[in-house]
Amino acid sequence: MGMNYFIQPDRELDCPNDFPEGLSYFFEQVGGYGEGSEVAQVSGLLGLDLSAFQHYGYFDDEDEPQFWQDLGGFIALVDAFLRRLAEEPHYYRAINHRTPTNWEATTEQLEATLLSPDTSMAYDLLAQLPKMPQNPYPEDRGYLSSGQLGQDLQTLRQTLACYQQYGAQKIMLIYG
Repeated sequence: MGMNYFIQPDRELDCPNDFPEGLSYFFEQVGGYGEGSEVAQVSGLLGLDLSAFQHYGYFDDEDEPQFWQDLGGFIALVDAFLRRLAEEPHYYRAINHRTPTNWEATTEQLEATLLSPDTSMAYDLLAQLPKMPQNPYPEDRGYLSSGQLGQDLQTLRQTLACYQQYGAQKIMLIYG
């Protein structure tokens, strides 16, 4: 069972509270590290500060005011994100992904080295791994090129519009 994002308004509403699963996976940054993650690359490429999506609490943090975000500001961010995706429909072509062949060769080399009785070779290879150019990048799951990111953002936008329509002022992203 993995961790997922959830969204909660500041009051009880008859609106969905679902955070799209694909969008949750995207913001978890699985498989990519730091500036190599899809989130960081998309953020830089589209000129958007997506840090609001990294500002979350956990299920037991609902009474913690620092985790609540202004609904209007969050809607503006989602709208800007959707607008930038529409303006740059082929943005995903500039995203770096780990190539399976490079990664397979690296893992085969790592496995052979780790099984070798010469431990100094293993330490040398482990020290080089973070410096290898393909390692900080995630595998290409097709999420960006399929347009699913935009579809999931539209779903999230509809949820946020429902919250706004019924008087919510703040939301909290929950990760758990």
